[in-house]
Amino acid sequence: MPIFDFVCSECDKEFEDLVLRPDEEVKCPTCGGRTRKRMSAFAAPGSGGHTAPAGGCGPGGG
Repeated sequence: MPIFDFVCSECDKEFEDLVLRPDEEVKCPTCGGRTRKRMSAFAAPGSGGHTAPAGGCGPGGG
């Protein structure tokens, strides 16, 4: 269940939502308008989120 950032095409409201199916249509919670989606910055690689050490888990890297 990826988290996506959405932007309303009508009112420019930005929000996040979980998407259960790739064909699922998400409406704006403010105006009910159509939305554009993009992968959440939280889930995108290199976003500054928590990552495991390069050598693996545990002391000494594995």
